[in-house]
Amino acid sequence: MELAVSSLCAAPVPVSVCIPTYNRAHYLQGAIESVLTQTYHEFEIIVSDNASTDGTEALVRSFRDLRIRYLRNERNVGGPANWVRAVSAASGTYCVIIGDDDRWEPTFLERLTAPLDQHPDVDVAFSDHWIVDADGRVQAGVSDAYSTAYGRATLPPGKHCPFVDLAIRMQALLTTAALIRRERMLAVGALDARAGLVLDYYLFAQLALAGGGAFYVPERLAHYRVHAQGASATQQARLWQDMEWVCAELIGSVPSPRHVKEIRRRWAGALASKGSSLLRDGRRWQAVGAFGESIRLSPVALRPWLGLAAALRLGFRPTLRQRAAG
Repeated sequence: MELAVSSLCAAPVPVSVCIPTYNRAHYLQGAIESVLTQTYHEFEIIVSDNASTDGTEALVRSFRDLRIRYLRNERNVGGPANWVRAVSAASGTYCVIIGDDDRWEPTFLERLTAPLDQHPDVDVAFSDHWIVDADGRVQAGVSDAYSTAYGRATLPPGKHCPFVDLAIRMQALLTTAALIRRERMLAVGALDARAGLVLDYYLFAQLALAGGGAFYVPERLAHYRVHAQGASATQQARLWQDMEWVCAELIGSVPSPRHVKEIRRRWAGALASKGSSLLRDGRRWQAVGAFGESIRLSPVALRPWLGLAAALRLGFRPTLRQRAAG
């Protein structure tokens, strides 16, 4: 079901801002407000509501802005499928997926549309970002640590082509802080709900492997919220399962041996995490299989060997009767 907050603009606009959401009306208001106060005004906002029960529709309708479109799923289709639905409904030349609990600086769209306008061979423009807590307070030290860990602190500004290293090894790009050519994203199949909780990683990896460029703006133009309700904090088992699927999909498309090795390392890490989870659940032989597959993919990694040793040690633990007989 699609409900227009107000009558829609007749012509397509340059930028589609997609906000997939579920039961986060208390955060969603700030996300929408940060879009409406942009210095760049030629955009539409698509709020894709995944069957929320917390008054999300009433909140969105309260803005009464011609640029907002409200979509509501009849049932919860899962977060990744809701992302796909939001982008599928978009009409802009450029598209961005902002988290319903995130915000932008007022110049975000202005600063990121310019390089895409100027460089036809660039498929994505992205910026650095702040890390904020559950209450929206900027965590300066954590932000610095994230920028360093993901390579943005020392990344030269401007065009990077190819950007396979940025996407696959460094994971330098974040969806909330990236503006993408929509048709290009759809053409290369970069948005696939089967990627699940690592859809963002899959999206940028596929764009990079398609051969286009990325443009980096080193300013912190977005506020990315890290809190206990985040999907990666509550669904670790699903996250590693999704990473397995993504690595299996990407491995055949990666041309560089160095990046093949990186995909294998991530795949091995996902399997090692799966093995640890299985071992905690008492499924020892399934854990042995997962650790074995992890070792096959990355024989030099220590963690799966330790996991395998723990699983086998549990398997050969003597019973009380055997101990007494010994």
